[in-house]
Amino acid sequence: MRKLFGILVMALLAVPFGVEARNGHAEWGLVVKDLTGKRVVANENGSVKMTPASTMKLFTTATALEILGPAYRIETGIWTDGKIDERGVLNGNLYIKGGLDPTIESSAIGNYGFFDSVAVALYGLGIKKVNGDIIADGNIIYGDEASPKWVLEDLATYYGVGCFGLSVYDNVQNVTVKAVDKNGKLSVKAQYPGAEINVINKLRIVGSSDAVVYTYSIPYGKEVLLEGTLGVGVTKYLRLAITNPNEVVAKTLLSKLGSRGIAVDGDARESRWTSYEGCNKLYAYYSPFLLNIIKEINFNSNNHYAQHIFRLLGTQVHTRNATLKDSENVVKSYWKRKGINIDEMAIYDGNGLSPMDALSPEVMVSMLEYMYHSKSAFSFMSSLPECGVEGTVKAIFRGKDFYARAKSGSMSGVQAYAGYVNYKNRIFAFCVIVNEFDEERSKVKMMIEQRLINAIKGYEASLQGDRLDVNVSEE
Repeated sequence: MRKLFGILVMALLAVPFGVEARNGHAEWGLVVKDLTGKRVVANENGSVKMTPASTMKLFTTATALEILGPAYRIETGIWTDGKIDERGVLNGNLYIKGGLDPTIESSAIGNYGFFDSVAVALYGLGIKKVNGDIIADGNIIYGDEASPKWVLEDLATYYGVGCFGLSVYDNVQNVTVKAVDKNGKLSVKAQYPGAEINVINKLRIVGSSDAVVYTYSIPYGKEVLLEGTLGVGVTKYLRLAITNPNEVVAKTLLSKLGSRGIAVDGDARESRWTSYEGCNKLYAYYSPFLLNIIKEINFNSNNHYAQHIFRLLGTQVHTRNATLKDSENVVKSYWKRKGINIDEMAIYDGNGLSPMDALSPEVMVSMLEYMYHSKSAFSFMSSLPECGVEGTVKAIFRGKDFYARAKSGSMSGVQAYAGYVNYKNRIFAFCVIVNEFDEERSKVKMMIEQRLINAIKGYEASLQGDRLDVNVSEE
């Protein structure tokens, strides 16, 4: 009897590593660990570095919770180098000192009112006029607003926007493009002041109602390349990156102050470098709690938020002009101190948008295990969507006898999941990454789900066998 039971258990455990697992040319990496019993349940290619896509966000959010804490709030400061006289005239410039808050006027999290709150605060200080400029300062970071390892086709899109020290409106705007005539004349309207664009028109204008438009741009660039086809008289609505949010912030605040009765005798512009020595802070605007930002990142896979939090980690080393490398070093250094093998990681951003990002399933599961026992455990685990119910993992473990919370990751040729599973009062941490698959994505997802189920149920069955051994005779 015991022998038969053992055969059944081995059959269950074998499924994840059988012929189905190696369908096509895909590379699979899978690690499942029982955190209750501290035993590895399954490991295939666990030490191989693979492209994790958006599961990279788990490292960004876990590191931020550990270093900054769930109640951390990002400050955007309003400063001046002048004085307010008895007439209510501020003789000096107003500076908007960005702190890497991605939530300013953000529809993703429903956080509105930045410009109103600044205007109200300045009016409350008795300011009636500003004799100076409105200057947007995003110099908390230096360069690499877009990672050099991001794919060109992602730039200019709503999901591949640049990361700036001072960001607004999710760094996305609605732009209308209309083909006025067959000769290629276009009508282009941007949504925000300071976000105007110059179009490099490579569209093929046709006589039909076609509207297939591809866009390319870079941070700080005024030019947006348009390719594809567009019918004469057809209007195409595009969601494009705001390539210089500093200008948008400065010009929008200028307009808002005017509507509040505060005149500005100066320009709205950005600053490449500002020293605040001798300046005074007039107002501090704070983001929502970090926990709320992280929940948006992990629930909805928000690239924009994730990259800002990643760059924010770099400012723990340099409070001004922090580089992309600073952020990478902070993440790697923290987890190296926790005993994680950082040689099995390659980090080029905080959101997994780069196909050059890489980590091993073992590294991911080691981090998940650490976070399960961390003081930030509840904050981290509750930021993950419930599988089969919500977020980007709504499609897996639906109707199954598992309770799971996880983060998904997908890009061309990549499908990944990482998180936690509760099954029969045992907690499992898991990571599965599939690279270079040639099957339909829906099929790969089903294969991933079945392999995880087989591994965990097979392991649980083996434990039952261990318990049965106590009472089963050798008949």
